[in-house]
Amino acid sequence: MCEQLSEEEKRVSPRVLYRGGVQLYNVVKLKREADNRTGAREDFGDFLDYFLLGRSIELFLKSFLRGNGLSLDELRRKISHDLDKALRKSLNLEIQRLVFLTEEEIASLALLNRYYSKKRLEYPLVGMYKLPSFHLIFGIAEKLMNSLNEFSEQRTKEFRQQNSLG
Repeated sequence: MCEQLSEEEKRVSPRVLYRGGVQLYNVVKLKREADNRTGAREDFGDFLDYFLLGRSIELFLKSFLRGNGLSLDELRRKISHDLDKALRKSLNLEIQRLVFLTEEEIASLALLNRYYSKKRLEYPLVGMYKLPSFHLIFGIAEKLMNSLNEFSEQRTKEFRQQNSLG
């Protein structure tokens, strides 16, 4: 017997999560372009840049996970805002077939997650942070965005058919 999904569960498709990731990526891209026009260092990101890219990456990974059948409850309770957990689960579900992440990229995400998962990028503490390369994190977000576009679209079509959302 088929289990009834809540309205929220029916409406949060892989594409919804993917589009959220794209929007946050684009905010950082526009912000960086404006910062560069005012003479800010191109190789440096501020806490807001890292936070927004972290959330963008989180949403891209959750789009992949949602497209592989994880429920919203699983995404909220088991993954939460932990990039390590989201990436580990994605690797187990063979995200590497769609997007290859290098060891350096995986290590950079782990370093970012030390601060991201503990909300230290939203509420920074005074002191030193050892953040990964801004360009590397920006590149990871871009790579996920480019590689998961078709996947999120296809899985959303399947998702809608299964849930009679047309």
